[in-house]
Amino acid sequence: MPGFLKRLVPLLALAGVCLGMYGQASADNAPLALQAANIAPNSCVRPVYPSASVAAKQTGVVTLSLDIDASGKLTAAHVIKSSGYPALDEAARDGIAKCRFLPGLADGKPVNSSFRMQYVWSLG
Repeated sequence: MPGFLKRLVPLLALAGVCLGMYGQASADNAPLALQAANIAPNSCVRPVYPSASVAAKQTGVVTLSLDIDASGKLTAAHVIKSSGYPALDEAARDGIAKCRFLPGLADGKPVNSSFRMQYVWSLG
């Protein structure tokens, strides 16, 4: 039995090291607590409805993808779904560019991030 125990001790030590490394890897790869970027409250005004679009009674929904840097600055605004009217799409992009943004957060720290938003053009 003593010979068996002598061989078992190094094996158990190796198993302990492996489990410790696994536990460390799991902690390092744990998902981050994320909070998406967003528009700062009370920082936007309604985009200007293009007069030619009003005259033509054009309405629609524009879906934009917005890239926000860690300081809250808009770095890009892409139309990912058009309203069907280029003038409305561009007016939505121009309008959103005048807003202020709150950056996304990862574990409480500001990070570059993206989010989507829709703007509905309607003649009411």
